[in-house]
Amino acid sequence: MPAPRCRRCPLPASLRRPRTGDPLCRRCFVAAFEDEAHRALTSGATKKQGDGATAGATGGATVATEPPPRSPKPGQTVAVAASGGKDSTVLAHLLRRLQRRRGCGYRLALLSVDEGIAGYREAALGAVKRARGDLPLLVVSHRELFGWSVDEVAAGLGSGSRCTFCGVWRRQALERGARLLGVDWIATGHNADDIAETVLMNFLRGDVARLRRAATEATGVATEATTAPGGGHKGHPPPPKRLRELRGHQEPQGGQ
Repeated sequence: MPAPRCRRCPLPASLRRPRTGDPLCRRCFVAAFEDEAHRALTSGATKKQGDGATAGATGGATVATEPPPRSPKPGQTVAVAASGGKDSTVLAHLLRRLQRRRGCGYRLALLSVDEGIAGYREAALGAVKRARGDLPLLVVSHRELFGWSVDEVAAGLGSGSRCTFCGVWRRQALERGARLLGVDWIATGHNADDIAETVLMNFLRGDVARLRRAATEATGVATEATTAPGGGHKGHPPPPKRLRELRGHQEPQGGQ
């Protein structure tokens, strides 16, 4: 059976997009993917003032706050959390193409974490270094930051899972590395399977707070269901000032 024709050009289709069902050739798929990413970046950076959620204030008054930016502005720096895997590699490649071809105006750097897992991280870091091109790269290690590698802690735990602490350490390592680089944003690569897995895990655990937070971060819209009195997320306190600044968020006037 011959392949269907690409929806956007006369060439035969190479794939059918799961999210839309459209048959596309390789060239048109890449173009559609880049167009969608560019729209997401530019729409987040140019959100109109007054589109923010209304948060309760003291004295019974209500104050409409401007939402924090959801994407980098020209002149800001983005650190791509580069693990050497396919998701972060595609993300770095995509942001680089958009930077060069569409004049997005942000600066890029790569940030990698060496967890100290023998036989695993060496090869992955080698892949990052080979694919980095001319992008600056900073590698931070768990041993340098915390005094222990993952293998050393795992040896002390015996049969316990190293994933329990490794994910927490990796997140802290990325935040510390971002401060060392002086960047405004950290970009992490995920695919649809990752997001579906996270939603299902939180659902099965009954973790309503994380489900609410994920919905707010995905849509950029805070509703009565996701926002507690005072502007914080229900079941999840607002992040500290240093983390909001690292993510590129702006502190409201008078914020502590």
